[in-house]
Amino acid sequence: MRKTLFVLLCLLLIGLGLLTGPASAQGQGGQLEAVKLIGAWVDAGAKETEAFTVKAKDGKEYQANFKDDILPLFTQSNVWAP
Repeated sequence: MRKTLFVLLCLLLIGLGLLTGPASAQGQGGQLEAVKLIGAWVDAGAKETEAFTVKAKDGKEYQANFKDDILPLFTQSNVWAP
């Protein structure tokens, strides 16, 4: 079920563009593709309440979590960059 959800989310995100940095990375603002963010969450097997690590375009690793980084992709406006 989780992998099916991941595939559907990836298809949606591919069409939408890039994410401008995980909110829960304590304002560090590393840029990454939203598909990679969701992929890191799925690969980590993290539950909705657990943190996971994701590598940004700057090569640094950031801590992210579902509530602050994944969920806003679908519930908040102005999260996507052109």
